[in-house]
Amino acid sequence: MTTRAPRPGELTFLGTGEAFDQDLPNTSVLCCFGPTFLVDCGLGIPPRVWQVLSDPDQLDAIYLTHLHADHVFGVPSVLFRLWEDGRRRPLAIMGPRGVETYLSRLLHLAYRIKRADLPYPLNFMTAESGGTLTYRGIRLSFARSKHSIPNLAVRFDLKGKGVVVSGDGSPTAATEQLFRGCSLLVHETYQDEVSEPVHASLPSVIATAHRAGVKRLYLVHLSRRFRESAAARVEQYRPRAMQIRIARPGQIVRV
Repeated sequence: MTTRAPRPGELTFLGTGEAFDQDLPNTSVLCCFGPTFLVDCGLGIPPRVWQVLSDPDQLDAIYLTHLHADHVFGVPSVLFRLWEDGRRRPLAIMGPRGVETYLSRLLHLAYRIKRADLPYPLNFMTAESGGTLTYRGIRLSFARSKHSIPNLAVRFDLKGKGVVVSGDGSPTAATEQLFRGCSLLVHETYQDEVSEPVHASLPSVIATAHRAGVKRLYLVHLSRRFRESAAARVEQYRPRAMQIRIARPGQIVRV
């Protein structure tokens, strides 16, 4: 596991595992684009955040693709540690509709504190499928995947490059449009071949990325049952011009 802070233009995979993975921490990506975004934060992620970001002011924003435990339940620990370490500057928290109410309740359940008890402001921003947000010069765009609850893939656009993190769910026409022209795609790939999935299958992810013109694809959130055979299956499906990697915790990638 890397312990250095990300540099501008880098992605750090803090975790790449699925919800109930015995070997890998939940999928979470630290994206440094000038401002530093933490995309998703499951239970095993806070120690990895602290290893990489030693300064409580280094983290600028948290983006939550959806409100499932393996993507959200680590947030109270991160917020409380920032308090203990002396943070005073505001922290932006972005996510689907309902994120503010959900996290306020979660913070109370976890540590019996209210948002107002924190010595730094939480600035909530609601993402909408088909919509955009702008944060410190970075444009964020969103599209809904097919999942058991609303999940919004996010695209970051910076200096002519687009980076997409899918969150959970199988691709849709909306997410395919979001992927078009992006420099790098990080996509959940829970299973191999399943019809009508609420998680993404390898063939559908690769086919969708190929149609969208994606050249670099990083796979995360692989099922613990699929992981052993995944590399061989990737080679079976991989288009010749596409670079596909199975991401690993601690890996740093340049955009």
